[in-house]
Amino acid sequence: MRIKRFNPMFVFAFLTVAILAFADNRAKKSAAAEPILAQEVSGTYSFLREGELLELNIQEGRIIGDIQRFGSGGSDAGVMLTHFFENATLQHNQLEFTTKTVHGVYYSFTGHIERGEGKTRAQEDYYRITGNLTEYTSDAAKKFSARRREVTFKSSPDEMVADEAAEAK
Repeated sequence: MRIKRFNPMFVFAFLTVAILAFADNRAKKSAAAEPILAQEVSGTYSFLREGELLELNIQEGRIIGDIQRFGSGGSDAGVMLTHFFENATLQHNQLEFTTKTVHGVYYSFTGHIERGEGKTRAQEDYYRITGNLTEYTSDAAKKFSARRREVTFKSSPDEMVADEAAEAK
């Protein structure tokens, strides 16, 4: 009876790929498991359309923020409108907020903040806000209708961190 032997290069390549896959998976899990500090997530995030944004500022446990969006109605079409947060909470990484009504529209969000794919705060998507956004729109009779969607808002590059990194070089 003849026993087949494996090619040593094949065994080496297989083990190398397996070890790298395991290490990459472990690194992703540990990054996702890292606690997010509330003050670190303060900043600007993308919103629904290009040029629109969500601002989040956490100071001494208080959340201050707003949504800046382009109007879509007849009189405000293309005009930048600001919806300030009426109430907001952040517990661990769970974020909830409701904005004030502007031109018959307000927003409510429930979701969480997590690490994105950016490697440093100087890059886009270092943090991301993911969850459900509900847009409430009133008609002429002041009756509100709701439209809910799943969203992901990516953090904008932190210019202060980018400037510090450039000065350090």
